[in-house]
Amino acid sequence: MSSIELICGNWGTTTLRAFGVSAEGEIVTDVRTAPGIASLSPSEQESTWFETVQEWGNVPHLICGMAGSNLGWLETGYVETPASAQSIADEVSWKDYDSRVVGIVPGLSGKGWIGQAERMRGEETELVGWLQRTSQRDAILCLPGTHTKWVTVEDGSITRFNTALTGELFSLLKEASILKSDTPQLHSISAFETGARLGLSDRCSDTLHGLFSARSELISGGVKPHQTEAFLSGFLIARDISGALETLKFEQETVHLIGEETLANRFAHVLTLAGVSSRYASSERCVAAGLFALAKTTGHL
Repeated sequence: MSSIELICGNWGTTTLRAFGVSAEGEIVTDVRTAPGIASLSPSEQESTWFETVQEWGNVPHLICGMAGSNLGWLETGYVETPASAQSIADEVSWKDYDSRVVGIVPGLSGKGWIGQAERMRGEETELVGWLQRTSQRDAILCLPGTHTKWVTVEDGSITRFNTALTGELFSLLKEASILKSDTPQLHSISAFETGARLGLSDRCSDTLHGLFSARSELISGGVKPHQTEAFLSGFLIARDISGALETLKFEQETVHLIGEETLANRFAHVLTLAGVSSRYASSERCVAAGLFALAKTTGHL
């Protein structure tokens, strides 16, 4: 097994993923654990991190995600878009802890498609990693998740991005609304596609009105009790994609999906229904490649 040359972390609000990376940029070992940033004080985050990776040797540490937020143990700022690997690397905050050096990656800030303020933390590292793994200089990317990101890359730089609360809205609706079902759920492809086709339809110009169809379809028998979440998932993903299609006009473009594979596959399914091609890249591989690239750029590898 290759030796660990860089200890990396992707620390979110609820979970932590730590992994060791070799001199070739490959993941050697990893661990997924809780708690996330939200349930720990800054000093508890510090001790939790070092306890998690204590067996991995005395090499540089580099962490992205919420560890650099105002809830994190070492707050970092935001790099304005357009942003590149170099401009992000220039703002990594490094600190010595005895014989260990720890770097925290900054987030990104910028303007969205309609001029609104936008922020991201963690996804910037996935984007850096994706750029390291491809020769493409211009692209449209979608990072599905709790807060889905749509991103434009131009000439190798991250230029604009938009955030949609697709995943969070799905969770809230299925757990604490009239659309909540007490019946155990199965992911029904037919119900998912029914919801997606409704969400993509020209007749569905209003997300709020369309949402109630999950309730009315259930009452009328068009959607079975165990299919409610599949219908709702398809509808919300379709509305997310419809908004991006309308704004970015990317009918002839390939959308590059970065994320957890199951969720990314659902977005790919709806994109196909919308007549748009897509390509998938693993979130894990992109994060590792991004942290590795930033460590090299800052001279810590």
